Amino acid sequence: MIRLGRNKKDVMHGIFFRMTRDGRILYLNRYGRQYLGLGDPASDGANLSVFFPSQRAWDRFIKEIDTQGEVGGLELEWRRGDGKKTFVNIFACLEEVEGASYISGHICDLEGINRLLPVLKNSRDKFRNIFDAIPDLILGIDREYKIVSANRAAARWLGKDVKDVIGLSCSELFARETTCPRMSGDKCPAEIAFKSGRMFNTDVLLKDSEGRIRWFSAHAFPVLDDNEETRQVTLFLRDITSQKEAERQVTLLNQELKQTLADLTEKNSRLNAALNSLKETQAHLLQSEKMSSIGQLAAGVAHEINNPVGFVSSNLHTLLSYSKDLVEIIRLYLSLDEKISKAQGVPEDAIALIATIKRRREEIDLDFLLKDMNDLILQSIEGTERVKKIVADLKDFSHVDQAELKDVDINRCLESTITIVWNEIKYKAVLKKNYGELPTIIGYPQQLNQVFMNILVNAAQAIKGKGEITVTTRAVDKPRRGVEVEIKDTGEGIPEDVMPRIFDPFFTTKSVGKGTGLGLHVSYKIVKRHKGEIRVESTPGKGSIFTVFLPILNEDELGDAEEDDARPHPHS
Repeated sequence: MIRLGRNKKDVMHGIFFRMTRDGRILYLNRYGRQYLGLGDPASDGANLSVFFPSQRAWDRFIKEIDTQGEVGGLELEWRRGDGKKTFVNIFACLEEVEGASYISGHICDLEGINRLLPVLKNSRDKFRNIFDAIPDLILGIDREYKIVSANRAAARWLGKDVKDVIGLSCSELFARETTCPRMSGDKCPAEIAFKSGRMFNTDVLLKDSEGRIRWFSAHAFPVLDDNEETRQVTLFLRDITSQKEAERQVTLLNQELKQTLADLTEKNSRLNAALNSLKETQAHLLQSEKMSSIGQLAAGVAHEINNPVGFVSSNLHTLLSYSKDLVEIIRLYLSLDEKISKAQGVPEDAIALIATIKRRREEIDLDFLLKDMNDLILQSIEGTERVKKIVADLKDFSHVDQAELKDVDINRCLESTITIVWNEIKYKAVLKKNYGELPTIIGYPQQLNQVFMNILVNAAQAIKGKGEITVTTRAVDKPRRGVEVEIKDTGEGIPEDVMPRIFDPFFTTKSVGKGTGLGLHVSYKIVKRHKGEIRVESTPGKGSIFTVFLPILNEDELGDAEEDDARPHPHS
């Protein structure tokens, strides 16, 4: 019996012993012999009492054996065989073997356990602190739906301390306004997790100890035992009231947006109709601006045409008078020729006719008449050419809306425009032209004529008394390759408060009937259509400089693209 026990206990980790009541060791397992530093205690007569810290401790141990028949975990200081001190826990009992009394027991070294306990306690405290710091409600629920664990947030929701929550039914989380789903037949996350062994989540309403009702997202996680059965459910509850309120607001907002969209659709339909009407009105206005510009120049153009037409008419009347005298002289010569051809000699009446012809030649100054006729004819031809040119240039302006994309000679455009506006300029300013050598560009020449016309007319009208207008053209490479037209005047300039508005439609500083306020606006739109820029510099009292830049593009780059509506500052 003893041998059997020794064989089993020799392979176990711990001190197993048998001794007499006076402490003499009868049996000690292998680990015990190593631990106490003994050989064969049965033959050496070793005594276990010497390892107790004091005689008092030994006497206490024997007393408990005598009175209770056992010692159920006596913790005391111990001296190992190597002299080191440690703590042990002794379990022993009194047994009778063949009429003799022995004490058998087990000694457990607590040194490793005692070192581990503070670590375990520290880890437990850290876990508890983390557990309690989580703002979400965390509850452990057993199969009786009793709360077996809870974090501080869950206890606070119930208005209790953590220790007072343990043992309560999880239905305490709910109130009359928020019925427990398990009791009302709804989906209870804890119940479903117990039955399915799987995680389940849903949204629930809870009411706290202060009567606040809030929405929570409930996640139930099954906790399995060694047999893979759910022995507990961890319920994780997160407050989603704000989210629910946001969802409600989003729903309301969606409804409002749908209504707003319907309203906007209706308004958009009305706006489209208004836009179509506005486009039609704009077309009329632009046509009116063009006609206004042409009408404004009509008197001047008529005056320019009247000058050559006047002297052509005068020349024709003079030529008519000349022609009567010439016809008379020619008739006299014909009569003379007839008389001479019929006579054998020179008849006296022929001699008289010759005298008459000589007298009339002197009277009409035939040599001057013949020379002057040639000059009159040349002047008349020049006058008709001037009229023809004015009419041709005017024709360009009358077909602005029918313009086609083509190669444009900017210097030629300026010359054509100056012809049309010359009557507006010549009484107000001396015109200086500094034309550079320019490459041709792709564009709409009739529209560019309108731009130059508007700027030149404005420059002339800005001059009080007699001034100067300088037109300069140049080829440029920076910031883009193209041409620049600079029109500088010595007029009154543009006031600072007016400058930001000069390109606005319908803005004008002219008196009623003198302008539509569309001239510079139209000019700006035309330049932008050509992907160009129009810049203005002005000093009140000294004059203004309008600079038009037109890039060199191909037809694909220019095309019929809509111009940019964003107007830069005039000083840009």
